[in-house]
Amino acid sequence: MELQEGFIRYLKDNRYKQTKERLDLIGLLSNIKSHFDADGLYEKARTASITASRASVYRTIALLKKSGLLNESIRQDGKALYEISPGKQHHDHLICVNCGRIEEFTDDVIEKHQEQIGKKYNFLIKEHRLEIRGYCSRCRRP
Repeated sequence: MELQEGFIRYLKDNRYKQTKERLDLIGLLSNIKSHFDADGLYEKARTASITASRASVYRTIALLKKSGLLNESIRQDGKALYEISPGKQHHDHLICVNCGRIEEFTDDVIEKHQEQIGKKYNFLIKEHRLEIRGYCSRCRRP
């Protein structure tokens, strides 16, 4: 419910319309536990009989990103993949270039090293994304 409540509050605070399509899409997103792209969300909406246009899906994603409730986490096959932000700590991604499997991980050494790099170059880091691409254990098997 945190996602829906946060989005409704964001819409009200910023004077955006609280449309049925947006609320239906938020309900759908509340049940997605993995990374997704905009076209995949649009197809899920159609399957769930949600009458939101492709443009509505893209606009809702843009609002969710702006609100901080959704992150563009990685790019895969030329598409942005998103994940819900509330309740998730920062993490990075291992991506299989063969099957597309995405493994999330955290590493304190990487986090500490980026802080050191920022200090070294007098750079205030706001965010970072790390994608490591390779072959997962299933795809490496002979």
